[in-house]
Amino acid sequence: MGNWREHAALAGSIREGVRSMAGSVGPLVLAAVGIARRYEAHVTPADRKRRGQFFTPPAIAAFMAAQFPEVPSTARILDPGAGVGILTAAVCDRVLAQSGPRRVHATLYENDAAVLPYLTETMEECERHLTAHGHDFTFTICGESFILHNENAVRPQQSLFTSAQDRRFDLVIMNPPYFKLNRGDPQVAVMEPIVHGQPNVYALFMAMGAALLDEGGQMVAITPRSYCSGPYFRSFRQWFFARMQPRSIHVFGSRTEAFQEDDVLQENIILTCERTAAYPKTVRVTRSEGRAVAGGVDASEIPYSQVIDNRHQQAIIRIPEHGADSDIVRHVEGWSGTFSGLGFSISTGPVVSFRARHALRDVSGPSQAVAPLLWLHNVRPFSVTWPLAARGKAQGIEVSDRTANILLPAKNYILLRRFSAKEERRRMTAGLLFASSVPHDRLGIENHLNYVYRKGGELSEDEMFGLTGLFNSALIDRYFRSISGNTQVNATEIRTMPMPPLDRIVAIGRSLKAQSTFQPLEVERIVLDELGINGPLASSLIDACR
Repeated sequence: MGNWREHAALAGSIREGVRSMAGSVGPLVLAAVGIARRYEAHVTPADRKRRGQFFTPPAIAAFMAAQFPEVPSTARILDPGAGVGILTAAVCDRVLAQSGPRRVHATLYENDAAVLPYLTETMEECERHLTAHGHDFTFTICGESFILHNENAVRPQQSLFTSAQDRRFDLVIMNPPYFKLNRGDPQVAVMEPIVHGQPNVYALFMAMGAALLDEGGQMVAITPRSYCSGPYFRSFRQWFFARMQPRSIHVFGSRTEAFQEDDVLQENIILTCERTAAYPKTVRVTRSEGRAVAGGVDASEIPYSQVIDNRHQQAIIRIPEHGADSDIVRHVEGWSGTFSGLGFSISTGPVVSFRARHALRDVSGPSQAVAPLLWLHNVRPFSVTWPLAARGKAQGIEVSDRTANILLPAKNYILLRRFSAKEERRRMTAGLLFASSVPHDRLGIENHLNYVYRKGGELSEDEMFGLTGLFNSALIDRYFRSISGNTQVNATEIRTMPMPPLDRIVAIGRSLKAQSTFQPLEVERIVLDELGINGPLASSLIDACR
């Protein structure tokens, strides 16, 4: 979620943002933003955070409404989690810009009673403007839970398909709330056939929106990217993309700028999709650094088969962001091997610091009673430094019967960071840890790290250098960003990752071992040379390392 700024400073920065964007958004969005600011003056940022309530910035709202090719002459709009109605206001601005009268009915769900008067005010403003311009606009505001109020739409006895009567909307536009639900939450019980476990509420909103959309209807949703891959959202992806086909995906180069006033650290995307069984030939992928979408975006048409990958029944959504990314995906997925198929294993560090707090120790020197404990900050490209002081990060862990199940034997490992800092250029950071450098026969690896090893064996030095070179290369970093919907590196995604033949990995390792330093440019050249990658693709990857 990120940290929250002081409310006064927050309101001031938002007002400046609204003034600077006044030329790129319509009058109804600007009116809605003004109404939102009056609401925010009466609530604390902590209250909004608790509700997962992040209002859509005006330029992004206008961009989302523009993803609909047009508003039909008779349009039924659904806006779940409506807040003060900024997104519906953006659609109404689209209506004002189109020729010919429109008959529009908007259904808006918002279960925060404190917001409802402000939402009503926004809709009345939309009604006045559209009526004055010859359109017919009506609205219904529902103060109930969006999921619980529509539970009949996804009852198992209806085979998860709604009836024609239930599918009553032509356009769905949403910026759903974002927070995890407990398994005992009634909303989870309603959606259990679609989203399993302890889901994030935004995925429930997307699924219910799809269930209520009429055939040929369209949805535009701004959400975190995390549903695009990984086992956590697999059931949701399989259900959703059996009914909804992507038409366009917009990505933001910055994790923070889209919702910068709320200090949200999250990779967001805007998905535009249509309810149909017919696959499109291509998916349009657009990109902006942040919310400055009105000034033009980078765009490319990507073959559908390169966006939806269902080879392993995972329905992974891949999003090549740059022109060369499609070439990278094709090249890497042309490799015949996989990480697991080559005999490599990867697991997540078993030491969860708050659970093992009783066993954490400061380190003043080698001791058989205390083993090294490695954290995220200990790992840099090609290196693992221990001990390395960091505030609140004990560098040792007690060796005893009560820690036996979370300590690992001292072996050759590659340590892979699961998380990257927002200022880092690379998602993938891998360091070398040799058994000979560990001053103990056991060690602890904290839960924010993954570790690579050979099950029942030992990684050779050539294999270690070769794999670490691949993980730290721009080639694999760009590939991983294209296939992964998470801000973290998940072990599951690494296990199925394509890999070049083992002899090529070993050749990379031998070449890297001869280096005295591991500058990104030289590492990239060695990786590309040993893999036989040249031409424009190689040039673009080398340029990325300069």
